[in-house]
Amino acid sequence: MDLPAITAWLESLSAPPVTLDAQRCVRMFTKHAACQQCVQLCLSSAISLDNPISLDAKKCIACGACLNVCPTGAFSGDDGVAKLLAFLSRSPKGQAADLVCRMHPAAEASHSQVEIVLSLDSCLAALGPSVYASMLMSGCSRVVVRLEMCNQCPLNPLAAHIKQMVFAAQQIVGDHNGDRITFIESVNPSRDVKSAATARAIKVKQPPISRRDFLRSFLPDEPQAEAAVDKPAESNPPSPAAIPVKRISFSRRELIASLASTPSRRSFPAPAIEPKEQTSSKQPSLERQRLIKMLQGSPQLWTHPVPSHLGAAQITADERCTACGVCARVCPTNALEYTLEAPDVFHLQFSARRCVACGLCIQLCEPNALQQRSLPTLHDLIEPEKITLIKSTLHTCSKCGAKFSGNDSATLCPICEFRRKNPFGSRIPGKYH
Repeated sequence: MDLPAITAWLESLSAPPVTLDAQRCVRMFTKHAACQQCVQLCLSSAISLDNPISLDAKKCIACGACLNVCPTGAFSGDDGVAKLLAFLSRSPKGQAADLVCRMHPAAEASHSQVEIVLSLDSCLAALGPSVYASMLMSGCSRVVVRLEMCNQCPLNPLAAHIKQMVFAAQQIVGDHNGDRITFIESVNPSRDVKSAATARAIKVKQPPISRRDFLRSFLPDEPQAEAAVDKPAESNPPSPAAIPVKRISFSRRELIASLASTPSRRSFPAPAIEPKEQTSSKQPSLERQRLIKMLQGSPQLWTHPVPSHLGAAQITADERCTACGVCARVCPTNALEYTLEAPDVFHLQFSARRCVACGLCIQLCEPNALQQRSLPTLHDLIEPEKITLIKSTLHTCSKCGAKFSGNDSATLCPICEFRRKNPFGSRIPGKYH
């Protein structure tokens, strides 16, 4: 077994499974949440929507479909996107590429006249529309998603989801005819087999590494190297003969262990469109973050309409807002933010790039002060960062002392006013009146 095969085998042993952070699920904020996208896609019934949501690791087959469909990024795992985009950033520009899964029996036989065939280590259902659009922005002239063998795969029901992601990517880049992003769903044996050409098949998990990249992996980390270059020269530098040289030797076992334990050193650097891992518990999904990163560097796409699949929305508010702050507390991605500028002045701010159109704020707004509308263009998805929906002066309730927003003549907060009129009544969120 050669060295690349050994390192690939070591990587397969440490491959992270799909994990669930239940606190990020929209169903953890209210029992009225209707999101079931992950359950509808899961073929192994590994996801349960019981209170709380759970993932059975023994049933999970790590297909990755839940990674890009969850609007809040509750599921995490290695979808191979970082290595895919990093490889394309170092590849020659203008190449056409096929995308296949690792189970494809004839990856090299391309029917779309492409230069390379990229083989992912997972099902193509793990890829969202931002990945296909990012491949074009990384220099690919054409992306072909090959689904001709999906009818022989146990994960065949996920093919419809893959095509939906391709259609969304076509809308993002404005490719309405499928000239730049498309898919092959079936092959005509009598015609297409003869026209099949042999393309260069590349495993994205183990891309080819040049001799220079291999030797460079043993150098110090880049920040340390840059610091050494920027360090001012000493007035009396030592002579070459006075500099001690330390001899470093590696055994074969140490060499293989170092390659397996530090993949970041020998792997390709991640491109600018690949965001860092999520650290906050209230953030949009990694798929949304990738899309934002890609759009920020692609102003030619800003005038394109927002695909309905993205779940993007614009929230507006009117004077009925009572400054209760419920909408900001239940927002799973911090798209709504409630802040106090002064003891008696409050702001309700909104960020379109964080909103995933889950509808929790609309459902739980008791006075029905919030409205939701769709975003017209992709430019509205990334700018502005925050807008102020409501800015008002707070009043103090004469009975309970709570702060609230309302008419200048109001002396009681909405709750105390309701109890005064209905001593034995109860209140429920605005949508469920």
